[in-house]
Amino acid sequence: MEFLLVTLELNPPDGVLAWADRVIDAHPDHRVIVATHAYINTTGALSNQVQRTDQPGNSGAQVFQKLIRPHCNVFLVVNGHFSDGTLGEARRSDQNACGGTVHGILTDFQGRPNGGDGWLRYYRFVPASNEIEAVTYSPTRNEYERDADSSFVLPYDMTVAGGTQPELGSVTVDPGATASIDLPDLPSGTEFEWYASVSDGTATTESARWTVTVSDEVPPLAVDTFSRTSTAGWGTADTGGAWTVNSAAKFTVAGGVGRIAANAGSTLTATLPSVSTTDIDLQTTLAVDKLPQQRLDLTVFTRLIGTGGYAARLKLQPTGALTIEAVRDTTVLATRTLPAGTVTAGTPLRIRIQTQGTAPTTVRARVWTGTTEPTTWHVTATDTTAALQQPGTLRLTSYLSSSATNGPVTVTYDDLRAGSSQTPPPPPPPNAAPTAAFTWTAQGRTVTADSGDSVDADGQIVSRTWSFDGATKTGTTATHTFAQAGTFPVSLTVTDDDGATNTVTKTVTVSDEV
Repeated sequence: MEFLLVTLELNPPDGVLAWADRVIDAHPDHRVIVATHAYINTTGALSNQVQRTDQPGNSGAQVFQKLIRPHCNVFLVVNGHFSDGTLGEARRSDQNACGGTVHGILTDFQGRPNGGDGWLRYYRFVPASNEIEAVTYSPTRNEYERDADSSFVLPYDMTVAGGTQPELGSVTVDPGATASIDLPDLPSGTEFEWYASVSDGTATTESARWTVTVSDEVPPLAVDTFSRTSTAGWGTADTGGAWTVNSAAKFTVAGGVGRIAANAGSTLTATLPSVSTTDIDLQTTLAVDKLPQQRLDLTVFTRLIGTGGYAARLKLQPTGALTIEAVRDTTVLATRTLPAGTVTAGTPLRIRIQTQGTAPTTVRARVWTGTTEPTTWHVTATDTTAALQQPGTLRLTSYLSSSATNGPVTVTYDDLRAGSSQTPPPPPPPNAAPTAAFTWTAQGRTVTADSGDSVDADGQIVSRTWSFDGATKTGTTATHTFAQAGTFPVSLTVTDDDGATNTVTKTVTVSDEV
């Protein structure tokens, strides 16, 4: 078992908690004890008291919420500070975000005679019984205190490897297959790790471990399944408010789709004015009841400001050929033409548009039929037009060429969903282990070794441990005198700031000085 002790000052400020958070994150396989000045009081309650005045600090209750609860490998918090006369002992148990038990214990003897009479508290870990024994003893009085507040046993599982983090799930897949695990409901802020291991039947290799933090799902900006019925207009979306249309008679909802009767020469618009964002990822399914006799333009504005903005425009030809464009107002920023037969009457066409950022704004779009979404974008463009670097709304527009003779062409929309385009950042690259290296010189039976050539490519080396034929030393340099002449192994182990280690061993030869 490996333990980590983190000590915190009285009412630690947010910056100190952020430091502690980083330290604990860097040691996911350690069992963590936090020692702080004020955490629980004499009643056993999490303290709400903040006494420091030099800068804003956090009470015990705030320390629990901000630091203790989110970390599943913290199991024990000890503190002093609080006493009521000669009384200064209390304890409580809370649950962390993973459902594990965190014991909080107050021990404060300063109110007792003679400044505490030498009373101290220590804890004995007993893996065989999975218990922690609390012992209170005064070397001054040569006496143990055996009441229930001073001598007690805490249950603590010491059989789980890698700290106290429970396994959420595992799955075995064939080479090249995709693995997925259904996670239980986890509170926001919960941190968990995932890793992969591969085996060739003889040896097993484990990947680096990635830490994931659970966050509340960001609610969508707009959702519409068109499950209602309307004979004039589109009514109100499931999420995102009411649609406003410029010709109610041309817009209906029936059969689970929103319909636009696109007649020749008319521009028809449906807008969700309550949506306002600079960051949107929109998907929807559209179809036409017949191919147009002349070109049909379908435009999806994802950032409409006034009468213009950023959009993806589909230009459907009588042959079923389709051109997809990223546009700013009427200006084409990027374009791509898909071949004849891409679109057929009644066949659903899925479109996805992302518009994100300001100065510059990025617009990208892709279309497809069937269930498999392409992995690449058909069009991508960036733009910095000043008037459009602000939140805008969502609009669907149709225009059938004025020379078309087979109108109206009925355009249907379904399964519209718009949310944030921001995707979680990729996991950081796995930590590269440091490289241990050293040089040595001998003077008689004394060897001086220097680890200055050791490096850590993606961080820093935090410890260097030497072994001179079993004798241990630490430091960048080390000197050792062997008891006799001969050839001996010297090893250097370096540890980086993420806990990775590397060891190098050399043989050195020493002789008696002449």
